[in-house]
Amino acid sequence: MHLLGKAVRHEWALDWDFLSVNHGSFGAAPRVVLAAQRDWQQRLEAQPGRFMRTVLPHALRHAADRLGAFIGADGKDIAFVENATTGCNAVLRSLRLAPDDQIVVLNHGYGAVRNAVRYLCERAGARMVEAEVPFPHPDADAIAANIAASLTPQTKLAVVDHITSGSALALPLQRIIDSCHAAGVPVLVDGAHGPAQVPLDMRALGADWYAGNCHKWLCAPRARRSSTRGPIARMTCIR
Repeated sequence: MHLLGKAVRHEWALDWDFLSVNHGSFGAAPRVVLAAQRDWQQRLEAQPGRFMRTVLPHALRHAADRLGAFIGADGKDIAFVENATTGCNAVLRSLRLAPDDQIVVLNHGYGAVRNAVRYLCERAGARMVEAEVPFPHPDADAIAANIAASLTPQTKLAVVDHITSGSALALPLQRIIDSCHAAGVPVLVDGAHGPAQVPLDMRALGADWYAGNCHKWLCAPRARRSSTRGPIARMTCIR
């Protein structure tokens, strides 16, 4: 066990006297990424006003273009937001729910996102409908069928995970999206663990919204201000 990752240990600033097995919560950036982060911080501190007004806007769009090339999306369709809850809330708060409307979520969905859906539904007199993900023996057919069975003419949105946070299940996302769209239901994907852990082609996937993290498996650096699941590296792709 002490030889785990030996070939690349020099690339990381991790404490190798402690075995870190949870890269998914806060991630870890390699030394080369941390060096690039310091360079950007020095550019900011050298002239904050000029940097914020003339450098940062173009740099962010360039970063969006580079990220888009990696995940199969157009840079213009990518918006950087603060964290997981912010990304999903940006979509959820844009909804205009009426009494008896429904939002479908998964019973394995991330707690903060489920709580946001529950709050919005309670405030509007709408209903949060929970689709079951079989566990500990998950089955792709059953997952897709359970979600499809949860859709009704009152369903305004389906919120589904790409890879579940608590149970680490990679869901049959394409099938889920296709069945939701066939029923006329838009889809918000909580893809916190998706980018760089599984192949992504946003254009082919066709999700209406996809919120993902850069600081986990993509190994981007964390920002100073963080939340329980992710810092400013959280990104939302809007189709």
